[in-house]
Amino acid sequence: MAMREYYVVGIRPPSNVERLIVEAGNSLFRSHGMVSALALPPLVVLSAFETSPPPPQPFGEVARLSTRGWTIGGRSLYARIAPEEWVDRVAEHVLACAAEEGAVPARAPFSVARGLYLSDEAQEALLPELGELPELTWSPRELTCLLVQCLDSGAWWEHLLTDEVWRSPLLVRYGRS
Repeated sequence: MAMREYYVVGIRPPSNVERLIVEAGNSLFRSHGMVSALALPPLVVLSAFETSPPPPQPFGEVARLSTRGWTIGGRSLYARIAPEEWVDRVAEHVLACAAEEGAVPARAPFSVARGLYLSDEAQEALLPELGELPELTWSPRELTCLLVQCLDSGAWWEHLLTDEVWRSPLLVRYGRS
């Protein structure tokens, strides 16, 4: 069994949003045995790398994100996030900072989309079962980098190890004087 390592950078949601995604994943696992729904922590996956990228410089542009229902991207199931344009700009920022330090982009075994990852066993028939995803609005505060060790082919989620490499604030906070 050949294993592969990826470094995945994403936006961490706040605990109330994270809880909704975890509950949906647990439901898919209980109802359908979908192990991939338990594979990754809730993240808005921005990019993947073959080598560990350094934490990027703070982004500096504030946005309010909101959940906008469930969607399928590639073979993956996601909670849609808006505004997508802001998330795209953060992803470009992460890639540019990583390239300056020589980090090599990689193709992750799962789809890198602009939403909160839920499962890699996506089926249109599951969308009604998940029910309506409440629209939650939140301010993203930090990025995280996960080391993902998984099978090089097949069901990557079956033999999976993840470890947090770093967390980095999206914005610089200045104290009051």
